[in-house]
Amino acid sequence: MARLTALLVAALIVGLLFVELTMRPTAGERMVFATIFGSLAAVALLTTPLLLRFARSSRRFRDALTVAASTAVFVGVAVVGVAAAGMFLSEHDLRLTLVSLATGTLVAIAQLWALSSALSADLSQVGDTVNRLMDGDLGARAELNRTDELGRLASSIDALGARLEALEAERLANEHARNELLANVGHDLRTPLTSMRAAVEALQDGVAPDKDAYLASIATDIRHLTQLVEDVFLLARLEVGDIEFDRTPIDLADLADESVQALAPVADRSGIALELDVGGAAMANGDVAQLGRALRNLIDNAIRHADGEVRVHVRGEGEASVVVRDDGPGFPPEMANVAFDRFSRGDEARARDGAGAGLGLAIAHHIATGHDGDLTLLEGPGGALRLRLPSA
Repeated sequence: MARLTALLVAALIVGLLFVELTMRPTAGERMVFATIFGSLAAVALLTTPLLLRFARSSRRFRDALTVAASTAVFVGVAVVGVAAAGMFLSEHDLRLTLVSLATGTLVAIAQLWALSSALSADLSQVGDTVNRLMDGDLGARAELNRTDELGRLASSIDALGARLEALEAERLANEHARNELLANVGHDLRTPLTSMRAAVEALQDGVAPDKDAYLASIATDIRHLTQLVEDVFLLARLEVGDIEFDRTPIDLADLADESVQALAPVADRSGIALELDVGGAAMANGDVAQLGRALRNLIDNAIRHADGEVRVHVRGEGEASVVVRDDGPGFPPEMANVAFDRFSRGDEARARDGAGAGLGLAIAHHIATGHDGDLTLLEGPGGALRLRLPSA
C-alpha cells in the first residue's frame, strides 16, 4: 500500500502540474481539478486492495484481468464525463459524449475479454504441461508462440522437459549397460569357475586320469579369470577418466615391433603368419605401456580371427598410424556400430574357446581416444583396424 500511495500522489502532482503549464487555470478551476484528481486517487486507493483480493481468489486469470481492466475503463469514462459536464456542454452534446463513451467502453471490454481469454488459455497450457511433466510424461511441451514473459517461461519449461527426457534416456541407457555388464561378467566368470570346480572335484575324488593336465587346466582358468578382472577394472577406469597417461615421445614402429615379437608364439601355435611392415618412423606423444597394450589387443584380436595371415602396417606420414589387418571373415555388418563396445564379439555363443571376453577392442579404443587419436574399422577384405595418433 505504501508504494501504491506514493504512485498515486506522484500521479496527482504530475496532473496538476500539467494543467498548470498547459491551461493557466483560474483559482476556481484549480480547485475543480484538484477535487477531481483527489477523488480519483481516493477511489484508486480504496478499490485497488479489493481488486487484488479478487484477483488472488479468482479461479481464472481471465476474470481477474477483465475486472481490473474494466474498472480502469469505467474510471476513465467517469473522468471524461465529469470533464464534459464541467465544460457546460449543451444537453445534446453531453448526451452524444456519454453515448460515445459508453460505446467505446463496451468495445474496450470486448477487446479485453478476447485478449484475456487468449492469455488465460496459454497459461492453462503451460500449467497442463507442468502437470504432465510431474506425472512422468517427459515428452510434454507447451510450444507457445509468444515472445513475452509467458513465452519465455514456456520456452524454459520446454527446455526443462527436453533436459529431463535426455537425462531419463541416459539413465535407462546406463541401467541397461550396467545390467548387460553384470550379465556378461557373470557369464564369462561362470564357465571357467565351472571347469575349475569340476577339475578340483575330480582331483579330490581321485578320478583324474592325469593330475598334471588337470592342474594345468586350473592354472589356465585362473589366468583367464585374472585377466578378465584386470580388463574390467582397467576399462572402468578408462571410461571414467581415472587414468592419467604418461606421455613421452615414442615411435609407434618400435611399439609395433615389440608387440609383434610378444605375440609371435601365439600366432605360431595357431598357424598364423604374423608380418610387420614399417614405412618409416611414426613419432607420437603417448604412454608407452598403455599404447603397447592397445597394439597387443589389436594384434591378438586379429590372430584369433585370421585364417592364415596377419599384417601390421606402420606409417608416419602426416600422422602416426598402425593398421592391423587379417585375412579372416572380417567384422559382420551388424558390428559396425558396436565393435568397440564392452563385451562386443562376433561370436555371441560365448563358448569357452579362447575367444576372449570382448574387452580388448573397447580398451584399445579408450586408450586411442585418451591420446587425442582414434581407432576405426577399415573397409576391404578381411578385418582391419587403424589406430591413429597426432604426429609428433
